[in-house]
Amino acid sequence: MSGPGKIMTELKAELRKRLLKARSGLSKKYCQQADRAILEKLLAQPVYRRAKVIFTYVSTEAETDTRHLIRLALAA
Repeated sequence: MSGPGKIMTELKAELRKRLLKARSGLSKKYCQQADRAILEKLLAQPVYRRAKVIFTYVSTEAETDTRHLIRLALAA
């Protein structure tokens, strides 16, 4: 690959590297608070509340925790 495509690929790789480094510096407490806030905002959305089907993924340790969302959805 050459030209603009190569430049974009390199820029994307560098941005990803910087964001992963920044994310790894977040405290566990901050991440837990952010996970809770994200879940609360999602659950409050009318489109979520009307949904008959949702799509999510099982998060890894370094991602926004989706396990509680999955438990709530399965219990509904």
